Amino acid sequence: MAKKGLGKGLGAIFGEDVIKESEEDVKVLKGISFQVAEGEFVGIMGKSGCGKTTLLKTLGMIDKPTDGTIKFMGEDTSELYGDKLADIRNSKIGFIFQDFYLMDSLSVEENIMLPMIISKQNINKMIAEAKKYAEQFQIEHLLKKNPYELSGGEKQRVAIGSAVASGKEIIIFDEPTSGLDYRHMLEVSEKLIQLKEMKKTLFLITHDPELIYKCCTHLMFIEHGRILWHRPMDNEAVRLLQEFFSHEKGDSAMAI
Repeated sequence: MAKKGLGKGLGAIFGEDVIKESEEDVKVLKGISFQVAEGEFVGIMGKSGCGKTTLLKTLGMIDKPTDGTIKFMGEDTSELYGDKLADIRNSKIGFIFQDFYLMDSLSVEENIMLPMIISKQNINKMIAEAKKYAEQFQIEHLLKKNPYELSGGEKQRVAIGSAVASGKEIIIFDEPTSGLDYRHMLEVSEKLIQLKEMKKTLFLITHDPELIYKCCTHLMFIEHGRILWHRPMDNEAVRLLQEFFSHEKGDSAMAI
């Protein structure tokens, strides 16, 4: 099976029979095998408990698969440990969660710079990068504030700015608009489109069809730990998505 590049010079993410077992020895992911090309924006959908978050944590090297192979820059991730693994997670892969995970004791500027501080980059470069992406994501007026002073949408933009400013090529989103009101959801979706235009390689877990339609180039659907389908965001993908939401919401399914 040919491997495609995932991000500039990053090789491929490739899973064969990726399995993550719980304490009860339940196989959460079963028979997973797929590839993602540089610059793709992959939406991942499925019912709660189907294995979406486990998949992203495994791809992001937070968890290790109990079987199978994931390759990153040509290396088997099961052979990455210690400082090397920590460095890859800090410099190459960004996670954006619905709970933001910002540090309230630090300013917005310091939160954006934090991954660069950990990798000991030049202070002037860090300040310049923080300012650049704060302006791009329209949070420059918030740089001296602390996260507890911000709205949910503003916090999400800070988290995205931190991931981009530190040069991450792969960014993984787990329900980034969950709990936000409609106005802040629109703000976040606009920033996701910006990342797409920057040719970042992106993964997005969401139950929001509007985000999928606006942002994603590809769509993956997971059920009971298996990939039912993974395809470009074409007319057939839209049809399959409509079927899913029709089943979930009955007559209230979104019209496209």
